[in-house]
Amino acid sequence: MNNNRNRNVTDGLNGQRIVIAGAGAIGSYLGIQLLKAGFRVAFLGSERVVQAVQRNGLVLEYPDATAPDRFRAGELAFTTDAGCCADAGLVIVTAKSQVTSVLSRQIRPYLLADTPLL
Repeated sequence: MNNNRNRNVTDGLNGQRIVIAGAGAIGSYLGIQLLKAGFRVAFLGSERVVQAVQRNGLVLEYPDATAPDRFRAGELAFTTDAGCCADAGLVIVTAKSQVTSVLSRQIRPYLLADTPLL
C-alpha cells in the first residue's frame, strides 16, 4: 500500500522556508496564504516586482467582502536573488511559461537533490 497518497506536500518541512519562485500576482497570493497558515515564506520575483513591493508594500484584495491583507514595505521577504532557494524545504514555481526555463536555470544550482519542486 502506498502511504505517500496521504502525505501533504508540506509534511516534513520542520520550519524550513517555502520559496515562491515567480512571485507575481499568483505567486504572491499563494505565498500570502501560506504565510497566513503559519509557514515561513520567501518570494523570488522579477526586479520590477521586488522593487515595487520593497517601495510600496503589498495589498492583497479579495473579490468578496473579505478585508484585504496589507503588508508594509520590508515586511515580506521579496528578493531577486535565486540563492534564497539554497536552504528551502520546498520551492513552488508560479512563473509564466515563457520564463520558466530561465527561472529553472537560475534556481537549479541552489537546490538540494531532495528539495521538492512544484
